[in-house]
Amino acid sequence: LSRLVHDLLDLAQLEGDSYPLTMEPIVFAQLIHDVLDQMAFVADKKSITFKRTLEEDCIVYGDSDRLQQVIRNLLDNAIHYTPSGKSISIELQVHQSVAELRVTDEGNGIPKEDLPHVSERFYRVNKARTRKDGGSGLGLAIVYQIIKKHHGTFNIQSEPGFGTTAIIQLPNAPFNESSPTL
Repeated sequence: LSRLVHDLLDLAQLEGDSYPLTMEPIVFAQLIHDVLDQMAFVADKKSITFKRTLEEDCIVYGDSDRLQQVIRNLLDNAIHYTPSGKSISIELQVHQSVAELRVTDEGNGIPKEDLPHVSERFYRVNKARTRKDGGSGLGLAIVYQIIKKHHGTFNIQSEPGFGTTAIIQLPNAPFNESSPTL
């Protein structure tokens, strides 16, 4: 119940215009490595391996704590839905002025009709799932809002039987005209 209340308050603040972000240049690959290291124990308990392919010199301009929260939420979902003994792929690439992070699991996937709704509050693909079976149902809604605040995009690609890929795109430093300079 405490986690649900915290997530609801977090989401309400993120949806407002006054939520302050501490924006700074971030070595995005290092931040991802740090979160992966934190989540390794949980993945190890399910014999899940992380396959990392990260462009190490990728720099984004963002709020470190909030971007860690995004990665943690995506990995938490990927670990939850990946069967024991499988792997999760984490890829970071830079395409011109965009940093793209892909988190791909080997789970059951999401039906096509559910994909447009997965980042809505409390939406669950498995309607029979209870809060005991997982999180608050707010994780992807929070991810969506954080990425939106960073002027990025968040998408999910999935095919039943073939897993799910969460895709985050963020502006890559050097900064665009609207970003502060160092």
